Amino acid sequence: MIRQLKSEKFMYSHFIDGIISGQFRKIPLENIRKIARERYFGFTPLTELSREEDTLLENLLIKQLYSTLNRDDLELLCGPVYIREEKDDHFINLYLENEIPDNHGKKLRLISPMEKIDIFFNPHKWLKIRINKPRFSSDVTRYGNRNLLGEDSYFRNTTSPDEFRNLLKSIRRQSGSEYLTVLDIGCGMGLALRDMKDLDSNLRTHGITMEQEPAMFNANYFHYLFAERMPLEFREKFHLIVSNMSFRYFLFPHRALQNTVKSLAKGGYARIIFSYDSIPETGETREYFLKQVPNSESNYKAMKVLIGKTIAELEILKKEGEIRFTTDDNFYNRSMQGRICIEKISY
Repeated sequence: MIRQLKSEKFMYSHFIDGIISGQFRKIPLENIRKIARERYFGFTPLTELSREEDTLLENLLIKQLYSTLNRDDLELLCGPVYIREEKDDHFINLYLENEIPDNHGKKLRLISPMEKIDIFFNPHKWLKIRINKPRFSSDVTRYGNRNLLGEDSYFRNTTSPDEFRNLLKSIRRQSGSEYLTVLDIGCGMGLALRDMKDLDSNLRTHGITMEQEPAMFNANYFHYLFAERMPLEFREKFHLIVSNMSFRYFLFPHRALQNTVKSLAKGGYARIIFSYDSIPETGETREYFLKQVPNSESNYKAMKVLIGKTIAELEILKKEGEIRFTTDDNFYNRSMQGRICIEKISY
């Protein structure tokens, strides 16, 4: 069981060892670099990037993976951890050995390593964990875990599945395919993908995310890679592509948008909540974007120019009848940020 788990959760083998032994050991930087090169760069990309662009992505990835996979919360969870049994199942409250509060007669119970394995690698439980520390508490999940429907979801302000089901019906009619292949760009733990499968079993679900979580919801495939660097095998593969605010964190969101169009199958449909307001800004990336857009004041201002070129390309494809391309009413007034919908007619 442990061997299989370590194989599936390849980014968290050290965490599993730490749970069993009670002693957490960080992943060395060289091991992080190996994961990055083998899994994120060991294939032919759908859109060719320059060596400089690949290097920038690799440097950002290594820094992010090192921080995420060696974070303090993982080390804390490898030591003595107590749980408070509660009727309210909204959170799973965990406490550290020297941080046992006054529970008004409720006792805390020390959990065993195998109980930790059960809790930490179960997505339903991992999503609810709250670590209680002196003077504050924190969730263990990272970010980006939104449901398909409901408030702050992919299909906002609706709990009815009709809008999503009608969308699938339209895609089936346009593509001529009953069994649809779906991609979520920036899927997090795969919560929205799980919701999709619950609504329609005739979906083959794929998710792109940079980082693996200890626990992931069920999907047919998870791809740990950059949306800017999708593999060549993604060409015309997906009948439905969705993304909710993940583009804002990409270094090259215009490349990711180009990949989205290339990845759509004929009759396929993409629904992207698009933004680019949180592009990483370092000395290296600033130097790169200044070369792309001379005299630009920031990466954001440079990306606005590059996005403008990509959107213009999409408008040309629309005029040529190869795609249908629509946006929110205020998309252009908001510096080309908001909802984008693309339907592939031919390409």
